[in-house]
Amino acid sequence: MRNTRAKRFIPTAIAVFAAGATPFTLVAPSASSAIISSAHLVEAPTFFFPSTGFGGYSSMGKMHQISASWQVPRILANSKPGVAATWIGAQTTYNNDFIQVGVNEFSYQFGAPNYQLFWSDTAENFHPHLLGTVHVGELIEASMTQDAAGWLLRLRNKSRMIAVKQINYSAGVSFTVGEWIQENPAPAEVTSHDAPYPNIANPIFQRLEINGHAPVLRRSDGQVLIASSGAIRVPTLVHHDSFTFKAPKGAALQYLTDARRLDAGVSDFDAAQVRWQTTSTQSRRNDVLDLIGILKANVAVFKLQSWPKATSGSIAKLNTLTTEQISEFQAWSKTDMKLNATDYSKFLSSIPEHDVLVDKIRASLDLPPLE
Repeated sequence: MRNTRAKRFIPTAIAVFAAGATPFTLVAPSASSAIISSAHLVEAPTFFFPSTGFGGYSSMGKMHQISASWQVPRILANSKPGVAATWIGAQTTYNNDFIQVGVNEFSYQFGAPNYQLFWSDTAENFHPHLLGTVHVGELIEASMTQDAAGWLLRLRNKSRMIAVKQINYSAGVSFTVGEWIQENPAPAEVTSHDAPYPNIANPIFQRLEINGHAPVLRRSDGQVLIASSGAIRVPTLVHHDSFTFKAPKGAALQYLTDARRLDAGVSDFDAAQVRWQTTSTQSRRNDVLDLIGILKANVAVFKLQSWPKATSGSIAKLNTLTTEQISEFQAWSKTDMKLNATDYSKFLSSIPEHDVLVDKIRASLDLPPLE
């Protein structure tokens, strides 16, 4: 149902504002909950957060080492309070094992921005462990290497080693995803909205490496960051083992702006359904009716807009499919909302076709795919 890529394995940092700042904790959970997955409605997840708050690249395949360098991105002078995170990480595709290291970037209402090195993993419930303060523009070289005891984390700048940390975590576990990410963290364990995102310069990841070699990363390995502030960051193609982000233009911007509005509404539904085990049938019905209104609005917007020839056919087919899904949701809402109902089952069976259409649209606009 999403028009943006739903990242399936997204445990990440918890970023906490420093002392003296507005106190609230930014949490991102251990699993996403897009409505396109039947499992999420059968067994409500412990966590929910928007899946659009991650931008960058992922390398799929067995891995034991990952590294990159980047200059600490500047929070711009006109920024509102918020937090961003730039990191490398490793995770598995079959459970919640995850570890990361990077920089949290904080913008405050009063006072100068703050930039903190951190590491986090699943065993720590994603709470960050600070490794020191860095400065805007400082070149950071980050690496993670799996060894017999767990993971060895290294952070250095041009002149010295800043931090070396041995993490006795997941020794012997086969990690299968390496990531280079700019993130808009989430503020709670169950939330439909990410934390405030600062106005921050695009980070430039350089010297990408996985298992001791430069990774082969294609557009299909990327993910678009759609931040709570409205900022949209599309990763550039990897060139000379480096990439940054750019703002979309034209039809790509139009599509991602539509997707942002749709995702906001769908995230509200996703966050609500996390609590379905403790809510009434009528409350669930109201959640579904709200979702129906969001889907109808998205169909109407798509119909009113002009699209490139290479995109318009898939947009029309997606609108037709979404209209059918709306009918299935409407019929389901008139029942006792059982998850094995025929109309809900029809919706679930339409998901593969939906994903194919969305991928075609995104490919026609030179955007990363849904999956």
